[in-house]
Amino acid sequence: MQSSQSSNQATRQVAAALPETRYRPPLQAGKLLRMSRLFNPRSGRSVIVAMDHGILGRPEGLEHLERTLELLLPLQPEGVLLNAGILPRIAPRLARRAGPAVVVGLNLHITSTMPHSAAIG
Repeated sequence: MQSSQSSNQATRQVAAALPETRYRPPLQAGKLLRMSRLFNPRSGRSVIVAMDHGILGRPEGLEHLERTLELLLPLQPEGVLLNAGILPRIAPRLARRAGPAVVVGLNLHITSTMPHSAAIG
């Protein structure tokens, strides 16, 4: 019970150190730390760039993902949304202290706008 109390106290201390936003529900320590990387501490807002659209082909601008990422990183987005398949290839470019948080889509469900077509995933 003692470690649970000290863990809860540590979570409250980390939460108190974060800047105030309009609404901040109570979070567990791990989730609190991950979420604090996704939101701008001054504004409480977030810019997460979706780069996971190349599953069914390469959309314009994502043909050369590494080059696109190098152009994006100086703009300092809070996060980058990727699929699990591309992460190993570009992880070295994201592995830096000031780099964006990485959001990895693990579930894939693709639907079509065509009538009577099947969903994939």
